[in-house]
Amino acid sequence: MQLATGRCAALRFSSSEIPEGDRLSFCREVFGQEIVRLDVEPSGDHVFHFDAELRFLPGLRFVHYAASPGRLKRSKATVYDGDDDLAFFVNLEGQCAVEQRGRIVILEPGDAVAIAHVEPGLFTHADCRWLALVIPRSAIAGFLPNVEDAAARLIPQESDALRLLRGYLGLLRQGNTMADPEIGRLAASHIYDLIALALGATQDGGAIARGRGMAAARLHAIKRDILRNLENQGLSVATIATAQRVTPRYVQYLFENEGTTFTQYLLSMRLARAHRFLANPRHAGRRIADIAYAAGFGDLSHFNRAFRRCYGQSPSEWRGEALVRRASDGD
Repeated sequence: MQLATGRCAALRFSSSEIPEGDRLSFCREVFGQEIVRLDVEPSGDHVFHFDAELRFLPGLRFVHYAASPGRLKRSKATVYDGDDDLAFFVNLEGQCAVEQRGRIVILEPGDAVAIAHVEPGLFTHADCRWLALVIPRSAIAGFLPNVEDAAARLIPQESDALRLLRGYLGLLRQGNTMADPEIGRLAASHIYDLIALALGATQDGGAIARGRGMAAARLHAIKRDILRNLENQGLSVATIATAQRVTPRYVQYLFENEGTTFTQYLLSMRLARAHRFLANPRHAGRRIADIAYAAGFGDLSHFNRAFRRCYGQSPSEWRGEALVRRASDGD
């Protein structure tokens, strides 16, 4: 078992670290009762195994779980514990089924579903991996006409809100991004918004969520696409908008809300890449022009001018200074 350091607490444990005879009881008492408030029941004659990673933000428990076939159960006896949280499951691998409120939902990889803790429910799975976000019911109650009625309804992987949520959770799992408690609270708020949209927020609630959590997740996805395609000299606001299935004006709007523009952000990221390459001894034999092209610049004169404006020296001056410094440091 490992408790990660930092203000965003992270707890990891695995059955491989626990004696076989104690695995089930540990998983039931720690993971089941303390974390997700569900009874853990293995099925068949399979050797029981599990791996879990837990992260805690203000008002949010984030769970990544993999296990042998079994069931997670919210029994009639359990619902009297006063817990009215909502567990939002995203299936990552394998197949699983959820039963609640007389409904049965089958989840394929990428699909999601919510389980309300105020009512009995059953989560049955084969060998699988999934993510769960455990949030207070009150966090999204104002966005939905009936939170409980949103439980056990399939959210297909094609859902735009779910797709953005998965990308946002990828950012969340990069531990250092949540070192600041204020950032943690903001991230939790954005996640509430995306869950509410995925579950079918009302018109008024949806407008708030789209302007807050969905916008933040969309901008993160746009920046990720830009970084993945920096070397593409044809990269433009139009190509990014097409990939994200939004309008070019909306992309521009998101950057304007950050006090910048799409063009300024793209230029800064390309300059930063060239700046790193020029300082790296592994690229010492490459021509400056080749590094500029690899960073996405199509015009060497434009690259040289932009580099000097940004860093106060020419690319060749920076390269010489950086390589000398590395050599003197023994790198």
